[in-house]
Amino acid sequence: MHNSKLSHGPSSMWPIIPMLLAVVLLAACSKPAPPQLSRGTLLPSAKPVTDFQLTDHRGQPFTLENLRDIWTFAFFGYTHCPDVCPTSMAMLAQVQRKLELQDGLDKLPQVVFVSVDPERDTTALLSQFVPYFHPGFIGASGDQQNTLNLTRQLGILYGKAGD
Repeated sequence: MHNSKLSHGPSSMWPIIPMLLAVVLLAACSKPAPPQLSRGTLLPSAKPVTDFQLTDHRGQPFTLENLRDIWTFAFFGYTHCPDVCPTSMAMLAQVQRKLELQDGLDKLPQVVFVSVDPERDTTALLSQFVPYFHPGFIGASGDQQNTLNLTRQLGILYGKAGD
């Protein structure tokens, strides 16, 4: 995880200001070690996650059940993010494509972009944004309360700038 102060000058009136940008590797239940990556930090234990209610970019429910039995890279961001979010999504697409070329992986991890701007990140917008980076990626969004519940469980901080 990387924690940095973002400065965009006078045009920084973005509705969401990430205080902590994170890509989280999730595993909803016990399973073998995640795919080998060249760099990263292995946390000593998994964070327990209780059920949550989001909707994916195809309009289908996205819940804790979608995380069972599969490693998941979850990125929290928003589609109107000018720099960090698209760059991070492109990096995740590179990782996914490298993993697709590896032999011996039983199941590839899934990549989920979780919007922290549910008022603007509609299903229609997510369905254009997320597959642009990789056709197998999943976009998910929910109301403010469900988004807050999930991010709090994972230690993800974000805030909304005043209008």
